[in-house]
Amino acid sequence: MEIVDLKRDEQIALVGLIEFVAESNATVTDEEVQEISQIVDALGPDKSRQLAEAADERFANEASLKEHLLGVDRPESRELIYGIALDMALSDTENLR
Repeated sequence: MEIVDLKRDEQIALVGLIEFVAESNATVTDEEVQEISQIVDALGPDKSRQLAEAADERFANEASLKEHLLGVDRPESRELIYGIALDMALSDTENLR
């Protein structure tokens, strides 16, 4: 499954989670920028911007993001979303070594 195969709500979940991961630390690493760039490349800049705006409107806080993520019911979609977010989060740990 690819990012473009995600349903719109799943894409919003992905973008919201990626924003949360990126904002969870003081600086955005080069690896995080690369992950974000790959998402933008896959979706296109206009759609990425629309999804980011939708995520910002929909997720006022962490609880609303978590609730939305619980609604992602397709296993392959969950795997892709959480896999991308995990890769991005783990990129921070590489800089600690």
